Amino acid sequence: MSSEGEAASAAQEQKEGGTEPEASGTSAPARGEDPFTDADVERALAEEKNTSSEDGWKLMSRSDLAEVWRKADPNKPVHLIRGSLYFPGISPETVVEMIHDLEVRKRWDTQFPEIDVIEKHPTYRVVYWRAKMPSVIADRDLVQYIGHRYDESTNTTYLLYRNAVHPDVPEKRGLVRAETIFSAVIIRPDAQDVNSTRMSIFFQHDFKGWIPHLLVNAFAARAPGQWRDTLHNYYVNVYSKQVARQREKATGHEKEEAEPEGVGQEEGTDQQEEGTDRQEEGTDQQEEGTDRQEEGTDQ
Repeated sequence: MSSEGEAASAAQEQKEGGTEPEASGTSAPARGEDPFTDADVERALAEEKNTSSEDGWKLMSRSDLAEVWRKADPNKPVHLIRGSLYFPGISPETVVEMIHDLEVRKRWDTQFPEIDVIEKHPTYRVVYWRAKMPSVIADRDLVQYIGHRYDESTNTTYLLYRNAVHPDVPEKRGLVRAETIFSAVIIRPDAQDVNSTRMSIFFQHDFKGWIPHLLVNAFAARAPGQWRDTLHNYYVNVYSKQVARQREKATGHEKEEAEPEGVGQEEGTDQQEEGTDRQEEGTDQQEEGTDRQEEGTDQ
């Protein structure tokens, strides 16, 4: 599709889809005010705990590495998706870094060719994302508050996401502004192996425009497993090797710094031995002089 066609398509989608200012009917926080509360963490934990069909959840797929569930929302056209993901051999600290450090995220999460931090605060950030869509569909973009919480008592990290509106990132021509209804990530160590990670991920995004919601829901249900595999593959093929090289470099540097100290010690030992030899030589000369003096006395 030509750029003119894509722009026209996006304009039509924007017209049809509209854009809501905030998720779940909530008002925007004052600028600089933390948009997240304990209730956001409690909501994520409640959705993680409730897994029965009575709670509205339906199992979509299951494997040793990923389970995907969906739940219909009577107030929204798109489903809430939950993924229970397993990362064997990858520590929770590493998983958090690969997701929450956006410079690292850019290297592996190719679904988002553009990720920009608009504001940064101690407990949250405002972030702009552009999501790559299939060629016949206009790309989407999002503006989100992203919060970070850590529970030391359970060694659990919570990443929280909420829809945002920001004056520095108005809607752009050629893109359709999507809406985050609910999104959260819970990251903790595996119960049997602290160097492996268990993750619960929740997301519910309205992509707006003319994309049929049936198609959006089908695409969303496949996303957690694909996302897990992409992160895992980047870790195995790139990230872990980079970390190993950095450790080798640091170890080599430490050895280089330690070597002159060892050389100096050997040099000092050689000088000490040389001094001892000279002292012994002086003693021998002194004894030889004494022998000559005694010989002269006898004469």
